[in-house]
Amino acid sequence: MAKRLTIGRNPLDTLVAESHLDAVVPDLVTSQPQAPAPLRPEEAGDLQSLLAAREAENQSLRQQVEKLKAQVQELKERLAQAEPRWVTLRRLGQ
Repeated sequence: MAKRLTIGRNPLDTLVAESHLDAVVPDLVTSQPQAPAPLRPEEAGDLQSLLAAREAENQSLRQQVEKLKAQVQELKERLAQAEPRWVTLRRLGQ
């Protein structure tokens, strides 16, 4: 059996100087993560106006959903009353 000197030297400890993956995933061992730059006041204002517009859109959509839920409930109640024409249609299997 051949013996190799491996004590004190681990091939996995070797640091690669540059890799094509560094463009996608930076090496956090050699470089510290960079914090994003703070927003300028006009950018913050634009974001606030966009946020307000989205919130208003969300509120209108929620109101529409509530109206639709009420309509569905009303239709379920009408169907549960079993009007004669619905009973006939159910018997016929339509």
